Amino acid sequence: MDNSAIQQEARRILADPDFQHGKSQLPGFDVWKWLRDFLNFKSPFDGHDVSIPWQLLGLGLKAILLGLVVVALVQVARWLIQKFARRESGDSTYFITPQQRQAAQDMYARQAQDALDAGDFRLAIHCLFLAAVSQVIQDSLFHGSEYMTNREIASASDFSRFTDAGRLSRLFHDMVFFDEPLWFGQGMVSEKDYLTFRQFYSQFAASVQGVGMRGRHA
Repeated sequence: MDNSAIQQEARRILADPDFQHGKSQLPGFDVWKWLRDFLNFKSPFDGHDVSIPWQLLGLGLKAILLGLVVVALVQVARWLIQKFARRESGDSTYFITPQQRQAAQDMYARQAQDALDAGDFRLAIHCLFLAAVSQVIQDSLFHGSEYMTNREIASASDFSRFTDAGRLSRLFHDMVFFDEPLWFGQGMVSEKDYLTFRQFYSQFAASVQGVGMRGRHA
């Protein structure tokens, strides 16, 4: 049987009422078949190969679908990382003690000094920023804050524990937007940049120590 005879037999089977009836019983059969044929660069309208524009459109749709899947997987992975980075306690807030916050601040301050001694002003600034973050990040994100972007940290910062919340918030956001272009950028970072940021940090750290507390961590 040659190709022409095979194609005629296939058309006869597809046109058979029993076949059409069975196909119509499957919800979404036509849509799924069209999408499957389209992504495989087969014509959704007839048995002929599609033109190059249709092929390019099909390739673009494949790329979009693949991109959406990748984005979804990345978001799930980030959620899992943050979830398992948190240290569970007796309730849903993952309560962090002031002593743990102070220990984190001291650790990042030491790292900042080490970076400064090595002449790495970019890292020194960012470590001071993380030292500030450790004092205001929400308890539930405390252990994963080092892996968050500055914008994520800014949206997850919590000043409700402090009586002078407004001033602390302004100082902290000044540091957020000072550190971000330096840490993620490619330009040179100078000692002058470090000294400017150090002044922001000193004011912030002194304010944290000087203001009263409203209660337990949020």
